[in-house]
Amino acid sequence: MFIKTIWTTLIISLLLPEIATAAINRDTLGGGALGIAQCQHIRGGKTKLIWRVIVNNSNKPINATHFNFQTNDGLSRDVYGTVFPTTDYQTTEIFEGLKQRITISGEAYYIDLSGIHRYFLRKPLTVQCD
Repeated sequence: MFIKTIWTTLIISLLLPEIATAAINRDTLGGGALGIAQCQHIRGGKTKLIWRVIVNNSNKPINATHFNFQTNDGLSRDVYGTVFPTTDYQTTEIFEGLKQRITISGEAYYIDLSGIHRYFLRKPLTVQCD
């Protein structure tokens, strides 16, 4: 019975993702949205960032984005995209190394024939990762 428990624990620990604490920061975006950043260190000496933008107006969903992610060691990554219209945009970025903080800047858009509506960070948003 004891050996079975050890094997079960070992298999579960290999199959499940690493449980880690995550730092979270949020800010309101111009145009009527909420931005939420979550950062955590994961297996393999990497840093995982989850960035979400939640729109208040379902009549103006996000369908294009441009965000920049800059790490404390100077690495910068631009992410451009066109997405299926959504009121809850999310992207996940994995960085090599254990980053201490990541700063986010940029904007999301609702583009249609009548014009462009911008959801933008008024100032860069920083999230601690350690």
